[in-house]
Amino acid sequence: MKNNLFNILKWILLSAYLIVILGFSENKRNSLICKDFRITIEGEHKFINEEIVKDLLINNGIILDSCLIDNINFDNINRTVRAHPAVLTTQTYSDFSGTIYIRIKQRNPLLRVMTKDNNSFYIDTEGYKMPLSNHYTAHVPILSGSIKNTDFEKLKLNNYFSDLYNFIIFTQSHDLWKYQIAHIYITDNKEVELVPRLGNHIIYLGDLNNYEYKLKKLEALYETSLKNINWELYSGIDLRFSDQIILKKRQ
Repeated sequence: MKNNLFNILKWILLSAYLIVILGFSENKRNSLICKDFRITIEGEHKFINEEIVKDLLINNGIILDSCLIDNINFDNINRTVRAHPAVLTTQTYSDFSGTIYIRIKQRNPLLRVMTKDNNSFYIDTEGYKMPLSNHYTAHVPILSGSIKNTDFEKLKLNNYFSDLYNFIIFTQSHDLWKYQIAHIYITDNKEVELVPRLGNHIIYLGDLNNYEYKLKKLEALYETSLKNINWELYSGIDLRFSDQIILKKRQ
């Protein structure tokens, strides 16, 4: 019985202590002034920086310096920063020193699209269209040819461009092709031609059926014949036929 009474008393005292501490912490938070704010931007690209974020906040009437922490609308900060087309996610929070932290994750562009109706934009890893930036250019492959701006309005709902998106995801996650493919060209009959970064030739992939197998054949050719073939003699590598690779000599 004594042990039970002791345990009950112990929990009562602990609960009272927590209530006092939480109340003290809440009162301290309510009186906290924003003394500093720190912006952290994740991602390898430079579409957005601290100055751009600060300008976004100021232009939307969000002033953080010397404001009461309790009066700051963190959700509004997140919405404002996420409105920038290069921003994927944001997280805003404060600590008990009066510092506000804004953590930003950038969108990651897969390629730059140049359409035949004179539009240009990026497509990111989420299938999202990103406008070009006035102060930064991402070094990603270019997609051009027989494509229109409207082809990308519903990227993942269109069968062909869904396959193309998956193809690009594959090449950009591959140890060789993410460095070797510089330009993807779509012909009028929806066949794919690739311009490599190294080598003055065109890779004729054909349609997107079995593209992994086709590129695997070419990768094997590179590995076994790279030193034995004078690639300057050839204008193209044709992968369109299932069981062979055709090297096209220059005329």
